[in-house]
Amino acid sequence: MAEEATVAAASAPPQTAVLDDGVELHTGEELTPSTAREISAAGTARVIVLAGPSDAGKTSLLVALFEKFCRGPFAGFRFARSKTCSALERRCHWLRTASGRTRADIERTKVGDVQMLLHLGIQRLDDGTTTDLLIPDIAGEEFKGATETSDDCRRLTMVRRADHFVLCLDGKKLVDLQERHAVIADGRSILRAFVEDGMLGLFSTVTVLFTKADLFENDPEVERLRVGIETDYRAAFLGKFAGMHFRASIAVPLEKAAGLEELLAQWTAESAQDARVPESNNGVPAAARDIEQFSWKREVRL
Repeated sequence: MAEEATVAAASAPPQTAVLDDGVELHTGEELTPSTAREISAAGTARVIVLAGPSDAGKTSLLVALFEKFCRGPFAGFRFARSKTCSALERRCHWLRTASGRTRADIERTKVGDVQMLLHLGIQRLDDGTTTDLLIPDIAGEEFKGATETSDDCRRLTMVRRADHFVLCLDGKKLVDLQERHAVIADGRSILRAFVEDGMLGLFSTVTVLFTKADLFENDPEVERLRVGIETDYRAAFLGKFAGMHFRASIAVPLEKAAGLEELLAQWTAESAQDARVPESNNGVPAAARDIEQFSWKREVRL
């Protein structure tokens, strides 16, 4: 445990920078579980795990949300705060003309040993309540590994803490007759692996998200396929989760973005994790890892 903590600390980006006059500023880079715990302890926070293979649209979804709030209020919310603005801006850069690229694109998540988190705080326009979204940045290769060994599955400990687990199914591959069956099987394998290893359960809300929905709009064949996937997945995981939802989204180009409003409404609602009490001693979770403990508030549970 101590060795893992040392490796994580060495691999993580610096969280703060100290100016010449001694003033300490946050760098805006990804958060560690320890710094994320400060956010979750201070108010309402939701951990959103975006899961799926590489190029399934996970990072695109996150970038689209951030870009929407950069442009103003969206879906009944306004941007409130973020401790990871630099990290989010870096992921958005390739979408912008300032990048010098001839085609909009998204920087892919790199495989790494440290589970880092991105932070987006949003405030409701009607009542002013703020929700902090904490989104682990996990590469698609990590989810593939989770289907192959229990050790790799259990290493993604943030999944167990997720208020919402969003499984992204690549819409571009779903319309390809040669690839669609592998997409469906891979998604089912990811869910099954996390269920069998106790990382997902009745404390979890799962959303199966059909990404890049603009590629199969008004296509009756793909619509029938989506209905079949929903029927198949519901039967395979009946009674396994607190809730299971099926949605579609378009992330880029931003002008065509769709389905994001429904996701935000779901993510900011009540969570099955709210009623979950960890094994603890005077309110401190028994688990030794920061990543297991960060979600629980500071108050003592009597």
